[in-house]
Amino acid sequence: MPDKMAEGIDAAPESAVKHDLNPSYEVGTLAVYGTSPAALLLALAGVMLALAHAIWRPAGWQVLLPLHVVLVILSILFCGLVKRHTARKGRGTSPIGGIFAAFVVADCLLHLIWLRDPLLTGVLALGIVGAGWLMLQRRWLAVLIGVASVVWLWVAWTSGFSPSWIQFGALLLASVGLSLLIEVTRARVRRHIVELQEMSARRSEALGRRARQLETLVNISHGLNAFYEVDALLDYAVEALHVGFGYPYVGIFLVDETGLALEARAGTGEVGKRLVAEGLRLELEIDGGGLVGWSTQHNEAVCVNDVWQDPRYRVDPLLPNTRAEMDVPLRIGHELIGVLSVQSSEVDAFDDDDLHLCQVLADQIAIAIQNASRYQDEHTRRLVSETLYEVGRALPQTLDVSKVLDLILGNLGKIVRFDRAAVLLRRGNILRVVAAQGFPETSNPLALRVPVKPDDVFDHIYRTKAPLVLPDVSGRLDWEYVEGLPPARAWLGLPLLNAEDEVVGMLSLVRESPAPFSEDEVALGIAFAGQAGAALHNARLYRELSQAYRRLERLDRAKTSFIALASHELRTPLTLITGYSHMLLSEPEITESQSMLAMVNGLILGSARLQAIVDRMMDLAEIESESLQVQLSSLSLASLLKDVVGSLSEVVKERHLDLRLEDMSECPEIEGDRELLYKAFNHLVSNAIKFTPDGGHIRISAVSLPVENEQLNEPCVHVMVADTGIGIDPEYQDSVFETFFQVGDIGLHSSGEYKFRGQGPGIGLAIVKGIVEAHRGRIWVESPGFDVETCPGSTFHVVLPLSQPVLKLQSRDESLRLKLGDLWSRNVSVDDTIQFLISSRKSP
Repeated sequence: MPDKMAEGIDAAPESAVKHDLNPSYEVGTLAVYGTSPAALLLALAGVMLALAHAIWRPAGWQVLLPLHVVLVILSILFCGLVKRHTARKGRGTSPIGGIFAAFVVADCLLHLIWLRDPLLTGVLALGIVGAGWLMLQRRWLAVLIGVASVVWLWVAWTSGFSPSWIQFGALLLASVGLSLLIEVTRARVRRHIVELQEMSARRSEALGRRARQLETLVNISHGLNAFYEVDALLDYAVEALHVGFGYPYVGIFLVDETGLALEARAGTGEVGKRLVAEGLRLELEIDGGGLVGWSTQHNEAVCVNDVWQDPRYRVDPLLPNTRAEMDVPLRIGHELIGVLSVQSSEVDAFDDDDLHLCQVLADQIAIAIQNASRYQDEHTRRLVSETLYEVGRALPQTLDVSKVLDLILGNLGKIVRFDRAAVLLRRGNILRVVAAQGFPETSNPLALRVPVKPDDVFDHIYRTKAPLVLPDVSGRLDWEYVEGLPPARAWLGLPLLNAEDEVVGMLSLVRESPAPFSEDEVALGIAFAGQAGAALHNARLYRELSQAYRRLERLDRAKTSFIALASHELRTPLTLITGYSHMLLSEPEITESQSMLAMVNGLILGSARLQAIVDRMMDLAEIESESLQVQLSSLSLASLLKDVVGSLSEVVKERHLDLRLEDMSECPEIEGDRELLYKAFNHLVSNAIKFTPDGGHIRISAVSLPVENEQLNEPCVHVMVADTGIGIDPEYQDSVFETFFQVGDIGLHSSGEYKFRGQGPGIGLAIVKGIVEAHRGRIWVESPGFDVETCPGSTFHVVLPLSQPVLKLQSRDESLRLKLGDLWSRNVSVDDTIQFLISSRKSP
């Protein structure tokens, strides 16, 4: 029970108006209260008579004087008793008045007997009339009148029955009639007073009950507005009615999504909880749903105070003792959403006030349900957006599919209520659980294997590619219960689709109570099933990409190994060819024969070209294996580029190109490997020559860059090689630095190294990039585009830092020793080792 509900109910007082009415006391008080003045007058009269008897001392004064004194005392005592009992609201005032009246009549009779004066009959007559007022019981009045009449007759008879006695006898007879008339009148008045008092008590009790009901109604109405969840709201409403108004049983039924059945959503006591837990549904089209169904179908309230006499009533096995029932529709505008049902085990337990009260409460409950539903819908939409966003963020951040699926199930549980959930993937004819939530700790859901059978639930989902909702799985003969798990009742299966829109598994949601999944819950489940499908798709792509990446790695290692092996194996025969070719030039037979000399020179040129290619392949192998050794020294880029231009002067002259080196006197020296940088710029200029038509222009320039203008955050030199060649398409400007990349038709490959548009092996620019990056530099190309006719040209940019880290500086001998150790570790031939030493000795 929520605290707010308890506060709302406890705020109602137990009783707004309390009554403790005693009609007999009230009537007795009215009967004697007016006698107090008369008693005082009698006391005064007694005092005066006593004084008169004491002064004049008539016959019998010795007896009459004490009687008058006793009369005075009794009168005073009678007044005191009347006031005391009136203040204490006690009982017994009527006997006191009767005793007092009997004493007064007795006093009159004693005077009459002692004095035997007929005039005293008038005093007796007054006493009898007074007794009619004071005595409430008619039989005692009759006894008193009878005794007084007999005594009077005896006195009159013994006194001679003179005419005066007869005259006063008529007066006595009149007083008897008057006394009886007074008593009858007082009896009627008394009865009327009692009726008025009883009516007042009933009205006071009804007003008090009404006040309590209204106050409790206000408190319950305030309490309803404090709930934002429909189920908690309904539980509060039924308990508040049960406690606040004392109704034996209160329940609420809501119309389901189809509008054809009512669902028990709340009830008081263990019976109510059991009805809700068992998912009681009243099918309106089957049996009408009893009085609750009748109220739903006719959209009006019904109150039956003896259900056994009403044919519409249907006996509920859990409430067999119901005798009276009241059902009131819950309406929002003209839309009926449910019924408030109140039941009692007593006949005639409800009246019109109860019905009106329940109608008012039903309207309040309906409004509260609408507000709570709107809040819950808005909260659900916000929660769905947040959870989907969270899951969407998690998908690209992790490739662990189990973590993503657990995250999806956890977030789904915040929105859709379920007892356990599982993600199952199909492998052949077996469904395998890959993620689970809500399973008992003693179970191992990931070890579950579910066979796929024709026409089972998964087969239905696989064929329809649509969700499957089972309100109660006990209705499926093919449902298989898993040993060790609580039996499933309601079930929802959602398909998991891949990128090809194929069902690869399903998302299974189970409820252990027969509470079917709604359409909104199915829609939410579909959204999360889509996330689960995306996670599985990403996992599959990751596996495929990982496999492809490993294959590419193997291929790349194989390529690098092949390049290194091929260049290594080619060096030995090239060395022999070059050596023997030079030896042939010293033979007279060769030098004297023009044809033989031309052939030998051709062998020398071809071997030199092949040697250059092998050297490039070796450089590329070292770059890709990250074993390129940089031998640092201080060098002048101006001098280095001048040597590059000079080495290509013959080619430039042959192609009629204008190759110009701009003034670089302001360019500072840098730290670098002269041999490697010479190769790099030689490749860049050679590339410009190859793709610049005859008669074109090539310009080489360099500028010094301050720290703030360069991304390397250190002083640099910026070298630019610009040509008026055919240009490079922007689409390929990053790809030209990749190994073996070719622009254009590979069939244009030419054996002429500097022929216009001649295709080489496609490793020159890759070597340039490797050398530049080995010096911690950057390289890129800029070109408006590719056009053979207009020749927009290209500009290659190389940025090199002026200095290199001290830790990378090595002496030439140390570098040479490391390279020799590497050659010997690879079992390089002696000829290659000698060739390496010769080349190393020649390098500066």
